[in-house]
Amino acid sequence: MCNFTSNCGYFYLLCVYHKNKIINANNELIQIINKKSYLTIDKYLKKLNIIYSEILENNKFWNKFIVIFYFIYILIICLTLYQIFFVDISIIINILFCYNVIFLIITMFIVMISASSIYSEIKLTYKLLNKFIINCGHIRLKLKLKVIFLKFYIIIKYSIIIIF
Repeated sequence: MCNFTSNCGYFYLLCVYHKNKIINANNELIQIINKKSYLTIDKYLKKLNIIYSEILENNKFWNKFIVIFYFIYILIICLTLYQIFFVDISIIINILFCYNVIFLIITMFIVMISASSIYSEIKLTYKLLNKFIINCGHIRLKLKLKVIFLKFYIIIKYSIIIIF
């Protein structure tokens, strides 16, 4: 149980790290759009690809951990709630079990919210890339196709991160 909780803390810190990297990349894209310095978009797309590749690499381990984590935590919560409501035990133990259930539910929500915050930042990147496509009417076709390809790559590959 303690090992799962420490892994949850590590997962949370990893999500904050990736979220901050995506926020910095989004701020860079906003500057590119505002300054209309479209020549630097190629370097930005490479940087974004590196960030998303790193997230995908981390996802290979963490999706398995989250499935096991949710399975074990939901099982413990159900068994504890059963003992609280249907087993005749002392009030002190019932209170301790209630605290345990609250702690487990809060831990589950922290894991869920930290993973979904990465997805929301990725979605913002998608919106900014759409804004870039709309604003750049005179950009060469090859660069536009790179941006369009990256948008679809983001949608397909990284929306799966939230599921597992």
